[in-house]
Amino acid sequence: MAKFWMILFLASVSFGTDLLSIGIRTSFRYEDLKHQCYLPPVAINFVLAAELEDGQITKAELRKTLMNGYSKILDLTANEISHIQFQKGDSHLWLKNWQVSGRVLEMLFNGGTDQGMDTCYPPETLASVQPLAFTFTFPSTQSEKLYSDSDEAHFGGTTKSGRAYRIDMFLVQDRN
Repeated sequence: MAKFWMILFLASVSFGTDLLSIGIRTSFRYEDLKHQCYLPPVAINFVLAAELEDGQITKAELRKTLMNGYSKILDLTANEISHIQFQKGDSHLWLKNWQVSGRVLEMLFNGGTDQGMDTCYPPETLASVQPLAFTFTFPSTQSEKLYSDSDEAHFGGTTKSGRAYRIDMFLVQDRN
């Protein structure tokens, strides 16, 4: 009986560990002189998953599930993790601000790949991107069931072949 109470006690102790798992849908518009496309934020393209210890993110990754069932995973660096701010709702954690690096932007820009016929992504490699990093801010006045859209980001630069392009994108987060 003592063993039962010890197990019950240990199960009730909070170790300060939490998980952040947020579905990310992208609204993505790409334009250059030869190519225009738009990907509406209908399906969850990505999952931002993180482990937290005592309110601090210790490990995080951005996952993209492919049509064949496999996932492309980008492990976030300590610097990238330090630029994720979250807030706690009634029962879930939500993004508040997320400053994404150039390599995270590249993954988000190519989120439409392997999504079937109605998709959108840059048709060739981007040679330059401005700004190189961006902070997506999510308003905090939304409900617990469907959280907010981020502000819209505008990017520009040149493709590998020298064509100027423009990308407009915002993120939508959902419970995953």
